[in-house]
Amino acid sequence: MAIILNDYKPSGEVEEIVFPGSKERFEIPTAEDVLTVELLEGLARGDYSAIVDLFPEEAQPLFKKLHLSQVKQFVEAWTGSAKN
Repeated sequence: MAIILNDYKPSGEVEEIVFPGSKERFEIPTAEDVLTVELLEGLARGDYSAIVDLFPEEAQPLFKKLHLSQVKQFVEAWTGSAKN
């Protein structure tokens, strides 16, 4: 038996992010388009650099200032795992 995986073609869709204290909206690709096993392993190790790099340069310092609960809120909303 063989499992054949289809090529993945990113949708090009984006998510808008508004950081506390900022009125500007920043766009990043959807989690579906960028999350890979490699990125998930990094997140599990607490390495958020790949996510930081998704943001425009001017938004990266804002992401780095987030507290743990805010990072959790972001990751859950971005990946669609937030409990409603």
